[in-house]
Amino acid sequence: MSNPLLSGISGRPVVRRLAVPALTVVLALALGITPAGAHRADGWRRGAPPSSPPPPAPPGTAPTGPRTASPAGVPRPGVRTVIIMDGINDLAEWNKPHQATARRIIDGHKELIRAAHARGIRAVGATLTPVKGSPLAYSPAAEAVRDQVNEWIRTSGAYDHMVDFEAAVRRPDDPDSLRPEYDSGDGVHLDDRGYDALARAVDLDAL
Repeated sequence: MSNPLLSGISGRPVVRRLAVPALTVVLALALGITPAGAHRADGWRRGAPPSSPPPPAPPGTAPTGPRTASPAGVPRPGVRTVIIMDGINDLAEWNKPHQATARRIIDGHKELIRAAHARGIRAVGATLTPVKGSPLAYSPAAEAVRDQVNEWIRTSGAYDHMVDFEAAVRRPDDPDSLRPEYDSGDGVHLDDRGYDALARAVDLDAL
């Protein structure tokens, strides 16, 4: 589990569920959790250095903006499917004044999809999970962006398949918030039970 793109999935049940012999060619990306921005896919293409330094992130949060993560593993032989969940850091309140618009995040998703397809890799889009419980991440404006991005992921048909991570962990009575039993305590990051819920939401037959 040394791949930096997997390091954000700290719960690891997602990876354990995918890491069975029949699915050893599946790679899960959590670019919105790791230090990368959905609106910059340079790292996917060539690991190119960012054109400008990212804004500083508050203590306890992951950096975002133009910074990219090394895409080690994406071009790896045998990979047939990639799960992309990306954009939470880009829209989060802590990223002011560099918060991304829905269009910018969606454009980043489209670039990642094109990069996957150019390598013959299927792209599965994952909806962005709730952030309302975090005063550092949530604002009405950020929530509006998250809703627009999720609607695009669900309905655009741009992805080969979609997995609804939001639906797997949201509160039934307040869908903008995480279920308490899945909240690690900061209103954004999941605990192990939350990541297990994400793992169960993945349709293995679609991979």
